Order: sequence, then C-alpha cells, then structure tokens
Amino acid sequence: MLEKSLIFKYLHRSHTIIGLLVLWVFYMSTYFGTLTFLMPYLKVWESPSRHFVPAQNHAFNIDTRLEELLRAHQFLGDKPVEITLPSFRDPLLKISSQAQNSLYLNPLTNEVLSVPREENLISLFFNELHTGGVIPRIGMPLMGIMSVGILFLSVGGFWLFLKKKKTQPRLQKSWKQRWLSWHKITGLGVIPYALVFALSGAFLGLMLSTSSPYAWSMSEGKISNMRQLVAPILFAQPKYQRLENDANMLPFSALLLRAKEHYPMLNISNATLYHYGKEGAKVLFRGFDEENRARTGRVNRLSITIEASTGAVVEKKMIEQSHGINQTLSLLYFLHFVPDETVGLRLVLIFFGGVLAFSLVSGYFLWAEKTLVQEGWFGDICNRVSLAVLIGIVPSSALVVCLHWLLPMELFDKEVWVRGAFYAFWSFWLFYSVFERSVVRSMALMLRSSAWLLIGGVLFHGLKSGFFIWESFSQKAWVLFAMDVLFLFSAGILVYVAKWVEKKELFYRYERKGVFNGY
Repeated sequence: MLEKSLIFKYLHRSHTIIGLLVLWVFYMSTYFGTLTFLMPYLKVWESPSRHFVPAQNHAFNIDTRLEELLRAHQFLGDKPVEITLPSFRDPLLKISSQAQNSLYLNPLTNEVLSVPREENLISLFFNELHTGGVIPRIGMPLMGIMSVGILFLSVGGFWLFLKKKKTQPRLQKSWKQRWLSWHKITGLGVIPYALVFALSGAFLGLMLSTSSPYAWSMSEGKISNMRQLVAPILFAQPKYQRLENDANMLPFSALLLRAKEHYPMLNISNATLYHYGKEGAKVLFRGFDEENRARTGRVNRLSITIEASTGAVVEKKMIEQSHGINQTLSLLYFLHFVPDETVGLRLVLIFFGGVLAFSLVSGYFLWAEKTLVQEGWFGDICNRVSLAVLIGIVPSSALVVCLHWLLPMELFDKEVWVRGAFYAFWSFWLFYSVFERSVVRSMALMLRSSAWLLIGGVLFHGLKSGFFIWESFSQKAWVLFAMDVLFLFSAGILVYVAKWVEKKELFYRYERKGVFNGY
C-alpha cells in the first residue's frame, strides 16, 4: 500500500490538475447557471408582451372566450388541449395542442398576443450556455463530465482540508496563504451546494445525454431515444373515449374552483381539456403539492380530473400513487431547477452560486501564485486567458442584455445577430487580454464596459418599452422595477470593483511584459 504521505501528495496534485481542467468550463456553467435562477423574472423583463401588472395571485377569467378561441384556432378535436395558467414563471396564459401553434393571452384583457421566440432571447441563450447546448452533440456531455470533476474536487478538497489541519504547520502570511484561506473557507462553505448541483448536473448532462446506446440495446436496435421507451411508463397519459353528441360545458372558472375544493393542497399550474364540447368531456388539472414541492415537481405532477359538463370528480392522483422513479426524478429536477420556488430561495441560491464561482477563482489564483516565480511565458498566458474567461464573460453577457433592447424586435434573424455579437465580443476580450501589457488595465476595462452596457440595457429598455424604472415603480410593476434595479446595482458594483482593482497592489504582481514585448 502507498504511504499516507504519498497518497496525500497524489491527491493534492490531482486536485490541482483536475481543478485547472474543469475551471474554465465549469466556471462558465456556474456563472450562467446562477443567472438562470432569475429566468422567470428575466423573461418578463425581456418580453414587451409581458409588461403589465398581473392581478393578485395571477387571477384570470377566460370563460367568455375559451370556446370561441378553441373553435377559431381549430383546437377542438381528438387531440388534448393544454392550458398553462398564469404564474410567476410566466404571467401570460398559454393554450397549446400537439402540432399546432400556441396561443398566448393577456390574462387581464384576454387579448391574443404575438410572442415571437426572440422575446425570450436572453434567458434561452443564457440557459443554453449553462447546459452546453450551444455546442451540438458534445456540449451537454462535456458539462456532465465537468460536474463529475467538481464532485471529485469537493470530496477530495474536504479530505485534504482534514489532513492538512492535522499535519501541516501554519504558513506565514503571504498572498499564497490568503488565497489558500479564501479558497478553503468558500470551498468548504459551498460543499453541500456544489454536491447537489454537480450531482444533478452530472445526471442531466452526462447520463441522459448518453442514454441512446442503452435505449438502442434495450429495443434491439429499433429505438435510440430513451424517452420513447420510458415515457409511456413513467408519464402515461389518460385516454378517454370521445362521444359525438355535443354537450354544454361548465364555465372553466367553475371547474377550476371545483378542483380546488376537492384538492385544496394542489397548486394548479396546468389544465388539459379532453374532447371539450362533447359528452363525456373531461378536464385534468395538474400541479404540485404545497406541502411536498420537491417530490411533486415538473416530472411528477399530481392531478385531479373533473367531468366538464357536470363538475363531478372522475379521478384524483395522490403522491402515494406515483411511481418511485417519478418521485426520485422530481426530487433531482427540483434540486437543480427549483421550478416552483419564488424569489426568496432563488436569491439564496444565487448567493451560493456566487460563492462557488469565487471559490473557483481563488483556487486559480492560488495556482497562479506558484507560477510567478517561474520564468517563461506559460504562467502569463494562462493568467491572461483566464482573465478573458473569468472576467471577459461579464461584458460579453452584458452586451446581450443591451443589444436585446437596442436592436429592433422585428429584426430578421435577431437571435443570430445577438449571439454572434456575444461570441465576437468575447473573442475580442481574449485577444485583448493576451496582447495588452497591463493585466490591471484589462480587468478594469472589462469591468467598466460591463457596467456601461448594463446601464445601456436599462436605458434602452425604458426607451423601447415605455417602462422606465420610475414608471415601473409608480405602476407597481415590481418585476420590471426589480430587474432594472438589479442591473443598475450590478453596474455600480462593477465600477467599484474596477476602481478597487486599480488601487490594489495584489493584481500588479501578475504584470509581465506581454506577447508584443517578449518574455
């Protein structure tokens, strides 16, 4: 067996090597993943059709228009019709069916809205950057592998901390010691957070994205999509016989009220209409249990089925009736996406996401301290590339926020223009970081440009939408007001950090001649 000191040495070295390998990719995933906790509110801010003050508890009434809309848009037929109720996730009411365009309604006026995909450009793009969806085929597996690396770093780092605490003497005060202290404090503090999100991220990014060979093997080469195999079992849809005779339907609001009376703990988010307008028509209301949100999440919704013409209860699905795999998947999805939680928990998770990002950065600076005493270009190039990744990503994402409102909503291929600008701007910071002699100047410029772009995004949002920050406040449009305040507050923090960087002696330690002047 290896001696304990040798095991410690190998583990310490592997912690450093794996940390450097996963740093850049997982930092980006952490950065954009932290931003996606704000996705429900960002969707409202970026979409003009959602710029209204919703009724209390997102109340609505479509009794007078439901049948008219279903007939006018050919929703009546054998296919079920899905109604997504207004909520904090989306204040609009959505009507959809298989192989048909969805309808979006303003729940205050029941007006049918035009909601192009570009209106959710920011939130969708940031989410794809988080999951690796921007890289076809290998993006999600790559993020899954990075999550496995973080699991190793979390467990191994905790073991190293315990061993060092017992055996290693306290080091003298130095920047290396400071970075080590910050890395330990932040790393230990977010171990539960990192384990939860890395474990669920590894499952979603690695296992699900590489399940095709298993599906192909299980189906004897007939099916390569795992969902096609498991969906009929785990997500079985009810089938009801259609009768040809027409029948009068109870108002939708009455059916919704009846469902709430018979299932008071069910927080209803969706309703599915089966053979609406005919005898035997039914409405299935789905949602989560208020007392058990984790196990009744997006993949394990509870439900109650109501007879549409009489209001009689046909069936209730309780949590005890759901499959154990559904409950496990629901818990896993809840831990990663917190789909039914509002702003309170999301802000807490944003804080921990920021701490995890700082832990990754401090770990890199700990390694960078060792390269300062080495001659040559390798350490300097790594520092500059890391600068472009760790900080350059901030102005690049701020540019997306600004361009979304600066460019016309009706611009053809607006999504392509904005995404292309993001990659081009990020590439610019990569080259600028490498060829600019002063690392401090590069950092300060990145931070200040991020601040100005965020301020520009808030300004253009007000000019284009008519909802300036003071008008959002006066009209009690709290989501719009909060997002504007968040962007302006972030801009102020970035300006402050830029000034702090310029005054801090620490960052001048990483100054070298640069590529143009030789090493």
